[in-house]
Amino acid sequence: MTEDVVSAIRERLGAKLQDVNVRSPRRVYLDVRPEDLTEVADELFNGMGARYAIASGMQTADGFEVLHHFAFDSDHVVVSVRVRSGPDEPRFDSLAPIIKGAEFIEREMRDLLGIEFQGHPNPTRLILSDDWPDGVYPLRRGKPWEGTVRKEI
Repeated sequence: MTEDVVSAIRERLGAKLQDVNVRSPRRVYLDVRPEDLTEVADELFNGMGARYAIASGMQTADGFEVLHHFAFDSDHVVVSVRVRSGPDEPRFDSLAPIIKGAEFIEREMRDLLGIEFQGHPNPTRLILSDDWPDGVYPLRRGKPWEGTVRKEI
């Protein structure tokens, strides 16, 4: 089943794929350039009928990466689309305009990691309070926060 899904993806997206890594019979990772993300996601979601499951973001030694996870439920395969950025100004196109389910998780990654999603329909805070300091991201490594937290009872 995984081979069928991978073959269909290669056929539809060939030049847009930087790398295809089949990690197990049910897990496939696609590396794509940031500028190709929306086209790849649109094809998986609207063209091939994959379900958008969730996304995850992280800071790496080289910068940032976001993985958008798509499920091909009838084939029992999860395909993760990975995009990477350098350490300065992590920025990717938002999938929310084409996949409504991406809206909240992109806002969460913005709050916690400072990743900007260009074209997001509602880039307001989701997790952090409105008085949280700008430029302070709880899940970023490196720069410690030297502020104080006001606790009201």
